[in-house]
This record gives sequence, C-alpha cells and structure tokens, in this order.
Amino acid sequence: MLSVIAVFLLSCESQDPLSLPEADRTPPAALIIYPTDDAVVSGIVTIQVHATDNDKVDSVLFLVDQDTIGSDDKGENDIFEKKWTTSDFQEDVFHSLSFIAYDRKGNTFRPYPIRVKTDNTDDIPPEAEIINPFMGAIVSGVVPIIINAADNDSIQYVSIYINNLLQGYVTEPPYTFAWNTNLVQDGNYSIYAIATDLTGNETTITPILVTTDNGNLNDTTPPSGAITYPASGMQVSGEVNITVSATDNSGSMGQVDFSIDGNSVYVDMNEPFEYSWDTAAETEDEAHVISITLEDPSGNQAVLNPITVTVDNQSDTDDTPPVVTITYPTAGQQVNGTVTVSVTAEDDQGIERVEFFIDGESEWVAPFSPYSFNWDTETEGTEGDDEYHIIGVTAYDITGNTTSAAPVTVFVDNFDNEPPAGQIISPYPGQVVSDSVVIEISATDNEGIDLVEISIDGAVVSELSSSPFRYNWDTTLETEDQDHGISALIIDLSNNITYVDPISVFVDNQAPEDTTPPIAVISNPLSGQEVSGIVGFTVMAQDDMGIAAVEFFIDGSSVAVENTSVDSTSTYSYNWDTSSLDNNSQHTLSAQVTDTSNNTTLAQPILVTVENN
Repeated sequence: MLSVIAVFLLSCESQDPLSLPEADRTPPAALIIYPTDDAVVSGIVTIQVHATDNDKVDSVLFLVDQDTIGSDDKGENDIFEKKWTTSDFQEDVFHSLSFIAYDRKGNTFRPYPIRVKTDNTDDIPPEAEIINPFMGAIVSGVVPIIINAADNDSIQYVSIYINNLLQGYVTEPPYTFAWNTNLVQDGNYSIYAIATDLTGNETTITPILVTTDNGNLNDTTPPSGAITYPASGMQVSGEVNITVSATDNSGSMGQVDFSIDGNSVYVDMNEPFEYSWDTAAETEDEAHVISITLEDPSGNQAVLNPITVTVDNQSDTDDTPPVVTITYPTAGQQVNGTVTVSVTAEDDQGIERVEFFIDGESEWVAPFSPYSFNWDTETEGTEGDDEYHIIGVTAYDITGNTTSAAPVTVFVDNFDNEPPAGQIISPYPGQVVSDSVVIEISATDNEGIDLVEISIDGAVVSELSSSPFRYNWDTTLETEDQDHGISALIIDLSNNITYVDPISVFVDNQAPEDTTPPIAVISNPLSGQEVSGIVGFTVMAQDDMGIAAVEFFIDGSSVAVENTSVDSTSTYSYNWDTSSLDNNSQHTLSAQVTDTSNNTTLAQPILVTVENN
C-alpha cells in the first residue's frame, strides 16, 4: 500500500503546472478595397475585402443593401473576394456595400457601408451633325452627304433621309452617302439623318434644305400663297397697302396680279408683293372684292381665295367703346421679378392709348400696339412681397370712348422665406459613443443650402458648405462618462435658418472600474503530499485585467513576492528548501494574488509533510 502511495506522489511531483488558455476577444480588422465609395459599376464586379486578425480570419460575409450575396472562407494574402452580378439589382441607383468579418473565436467586425451606383444600360444618345452640304446650298451631280457622328460606346449605323424618304444606311466612318442629284428633278430637297448606337439610342439631326440645279427641271406645280393684309371683312379707308405672300417650288416667283372687283389693277414681279390701293376712288360703304392670281416662271398659275372688305372713308359718330383684355399674367398667378403685362385692345375707329394700373395707381401709358407694360414687382418692396396685387387696364379709343378690362389679381413672391429642412441622421439619440464618431446631417432646401453648422455642447465645431455634411468627432477630447449634446444649424441661400432638433449621446472611452478579484490556485505541491529537498511551490493566477503581484507564505510567514504586470494568466513559482526542516513536520503553504486594480485573493492553503530521509 505504501509503495502505491509513493508512486502516486512521485507522479504528482512530475506533473507540469496547470495553465488556462487565454481568451481571444479581439475582433478582426478589415475594409473594402474594391470598389471605392461612390464608384459607378456594371456587369460582374469582384468585391474585395482586406481582413486581418490577431489569430486568423475565418470568413467574410458580403452584404449588398443589407442582403447576403455570399461569403469567402478561402481568402489569400488577407484578401477575401465575392463576385457581384450588378444586373440583378436596380439600375441607375446607389446601393450600399458592406461585410461582416469573423475570426475563429466568433469575434466579428462590421464597417460603415460604402455606396456604389449600378449602370449596366447605355442610355446616352449619339452626337451627330451634317457637315456637307450646308444649309441653303445649290448642288448638282453626285453630292457627298457627310455625317459627323460619335457615341460614348459606338455608332451602329447612320440612316440618310431625303424628303423624308430613307435613302440608305452608312456603317463606317466617315459616314458618307453619295446622292446622285441627276436622278431627281431640280428643286428644293430636305436632308436629315438618324444616328443609332449599339444600344439602340437614336439622335435625329435637324434637317437642312438644299436646291438641286442640273438643268432638268420639269415644273408642273403651281405656286401658293395668301393675302396677308387686309383681313377679310375689315373696314378700310384711305390708302390701303394690299400685301401678298407667295412661294414656288422653283424657288422664285414669276408675277403677282392684283384685282379689285374682278378688274386687274396691278402686276408685281418682285418681292415684296404689294399694291397701294386708294379706296377714296371706290364706292363708299360698299363691299369690294380683292383677288390675287399667282404665276411662276414655268407659267403655272394659282388663284388665291378672294377676300371682301368694306370701304368707309366718311366718319360716323362713334359711340362704341373699345374691347380690352389682359392676356398675361393670369388671375391667381404667382409672379416675381420683372413681369410683362400684356393686353389686347381693339376698336372700330382705333385705339388712342392703353393705361396700366397697379392697385389702382396709374403706372404706364402705352400709345401703340403691342400694348404691354414691364412691371418690376421688386419695387413693391418687402411690404409688397408675399402679397396679392391687382392689375387693371383702361383702353381709350380715338373718339374718347373708354373700357376697363376685368382686373387680374396676382401674388408677388420675390424673396425666399421658406426655411431649409434637416435632421441629425448619425449618431442616433442615446447612443454610447467612443473614439472617432461621424456626425452626419441631412439638409434640403427649395433654393439651396449655404451652410451647415455643427455644435457639440453648444460650441461650434464645424461649418460645412457642401454635401455630404459630415464631421469626424474625436470623443476622446470630451468629458468621460457623460451625456453630450449634438446640435446643428442650417442656413439656405436666402439666409433662412433652421435649428435642427438636438440629440444627446453618452461618451464612454474608458473601461469600467475593475472590482473583480483575481483567481488563485496552489497547483504544486498537493495538499497532504510528503515533500523533500527543493520543492517547486507553484501558484496559478488569472485576472481579467492583469496580475500585479504574487506573495508566497509558509506557516503564515511571507517568504517571497513576485511582481508582474504583463500577463492576465500565468504560473508563478518559489523554490522552497525543506532540507533544514524536521522530518515528519507539517507545514502550511498559502499565497496572496493582487491584480492591477489592487483587488486581492488568498489562495486556499494546503498542508504538506516534510520527509527528507
């Protein structure tokens, strides 16, 4: 029985000291290295994340718009990748890219996301112009129609049209089409082209007009035109200038024959086509017919629709007031700056003048048509701004008859008094923050933002004049373990001010007070063991913050102190010489462990027997 106990004691003396594994609480460090923030992407994009860990990165989970698209646990050289098919996501909008990095102990790291914009579809039309022939050119023979066309991708083809008829397609630059004008009659022709890119985007080039002249004109088309003055049904008197507009496919007119009541009175062969008619020689207060015959150089003729006018050279008593209407602005319209108030005024005898009124005060008199008044609404001043004003007009005819138009009420708004809007979108109210924190403000306005001012505890820390309105706040400079107020002020381009609702966050950059005592265990020798010679008095100590000192006691007396501030878990030893002690004497071994926060633990004492024989 004694030999079994001796073997057991010897085996216990030969055991290594007990050590506890160190807990890994350090998360990985990682960032997206491709694509970059605000990049424009298309097709299949390889998202790359550089991730490292104090132990080893286990895997990286990839997120697009908070949705998982896959993971990578095979990263090489600390680079983890995932292919993203951008065409599966909404086109021409920004998407958020993020990830979660895991280490082998389950620690995770998730960064602030970046934004990228998908653009898989080409929606930009080509740019194109006709560089030959030029507008109004007279051409003959074979004419090269040359189109200059370019696109952000490539031009698929250019289609050529003459008089709206497709002539052919050109697929290679320089985009040139040979037009044989010998095959068409002389005359005017419209040329335009449509450039089409590989995606099907089209650009239609503004048409040009050219004239062919090959001596093969066979003109059977009559000319066309209209009597432009006087108007049918009009009363005329004195000298009346009858005017006619006339055109022909040949590009020139032969002659214009003027007739009054069926009798030719004048032939005009040059533009402008007009005839001065003395109505005093005509029968008074009767209707007279004006007719026109057009003839082109090829002898083709056209008779215009005749008009009837009444000759009235003797004045009658005028008791008919004029007719007057405000045509612009309209009732209820919002106006600013300089507004052209336009009026139509008519009278059977003639308008002498039109007088304009603003809020009953005469502002302008227009003696001639067109009757208009440029009203500077800013002269109404700040009191007149954001108010309704009444526009009135009165027309006077040449015999003194007057008519006032129905007044128009408009709203004057020259100054922007609409305040901007905004809010603090990061951090959120009540958030516990530490290290560097991004404060982000959203700000919008109907005109534009001039300045965003960010304050911490009432003190201005940043003034931003352009979006994004962000400020990197170093919380380590603030009072620890206290609430701090974040506020913002937004000023628009018209100096309107909005105070954003403030928020409060809690700054916590320091670890909480350590009140947890260390763990202390005497791992060698074992309680009840017989010892001899030099004994390795061993203590295993562990603490969540760190061990400061281990003091060894034998029979209640301190025999050694080992100081340390490095490890949070370790084994400490004292070599106890038992050779001078009495055999079969019993001794008590104990130890006190102190951590870096001065918390202490007394290890459970043990009793051993010295046996040196």
